[in-house]
Amino acid sequence: MERVFLKAPLDFRRISSRFTRRRYHPVLGRRRAHLGTDYAADRGTPVHTTGDGTVTRAGRWGGYGRIVEIRHINGYRTRYAHLSWIARGIRP
Repeated sequence: MERVFLKAPLDFRRISSRFTRRRYHPVLGRRRAHLGTDYAADRGTPVHTTGDGTVTRAGRWGGYGRIVEIRHINGYRTRYAHLSWIARGIRP
């Protein structure tokens, strides 16, 4: 099997929230699915896409804050959210 994706999109200190179907949401105060992995890193740490693809969203989007979404050639989409900034030229 060909390895298509990087393991992690950034250098991080720890995983602050893992992918799970039942996580206690710290803001809403109830259990709900968390369908992603949150990495704790220093503000301004560069984030790289985990694989080749096309930018489908870049900007602010609800609870994600600043986000970049990539559609990959295999049909997967990855989202990079809670970003401190988005580099110039990154847009759909």
